[in-house]
Amino acid sequence: MRHAESVANIKNFETSDAGDDLLTELGKKQASEFARNYTESPILIVSSSYNRAKETAQPLLDLFPKVKYEEWNCIHEFSYLKKYTKAEERRNAKKNFWNKQDPTFRDCEYTESFSELISRIDKTLGKLVKIRKSPVIIFSHAKFMRMIILRLIHPKTVNHAYLMKMLTLYNFRFDYCGTLEIYIDDEDFFYLKER
Repeated sequence: MRHAESVANIKNFETSDAGDDLLTELGKKQASEFARNYTESPILIVSSSYNRAKETAQPLLDLFPKVKYEEWNCIHEFSYLKKYTKAEERRNAKKNFWNKQDPTFRDCEYTESFSELISRIDKTLGKLVKIRKSPVIIFSHAKFMRMIILRLIHPKTVNHAYLMKMLTLYNFRFDYCGTLEIYIDDEDFFYLKER
């Protein structure tokens, strides 16, 4: 599921470290409401290491304190742009990144390329296949979730430039605390269901 509303989401800015961003008061209420409406005990609760994902997971962890919790470093948000001080610079950098259609391009040394994102997506799906049991609740991020959908639509595609182009064409949207259900059958085939 996508994390709840965070400060950076409503202020439309980037923090110096993407993982530092905290939830707003509304975001905390959204996370609590999700936990209150969740009735089935999961076998595992997972979040990215980003504060907004961990904070969103906390009410569910409080509700199910005996459930195992893990942080997976493969499910963080797609951090493809460096920190820009001006909104116009950031918009231009974002536009240039996607217009390049170069899956190996990195905006700077501490950002990741689109191909690196795909590697993280494949690692995450591999981990889910190994777990085999459900439900596993994963607290992650919108761009990451969009890429999960795209990868499941194009599971064998090795042309990352093609996937990059497809991601710009597909407009999968997730509200705060929006969920995506993934089912895995006995032959490792993934099924999707959006809630």
